[in-house]
Amino acid sequence: RRVAVDHEVAFLDLEEHSFQVFDRLGEAETLRLYAEEGDRTHFPPDKAFRVTDLVTELLAASTSPLRCYLPE
Repeated sequence: RRVAVDHEVAFLDLEEHSFQVFDRLGEAETLRLYAEEGDRTHFPPDKAFRVTDLVTELLAASTSPLRCYLPE
């Protein structure tokens, strides 16, 4: 976060965003879609592809010039 501020670049807080999504989904749905029991900070390989959705949401809401690569 500090590096992004120091260098005036977009910061995508995946940790915060994923916790918000997980809280909204609830424990059972979070485990089914993203995580494993007792670990909400590491994505198992068979569910890691879903992280791209989280990153895409953050990127779309950011001021990053990389937004231009997202589909409309």
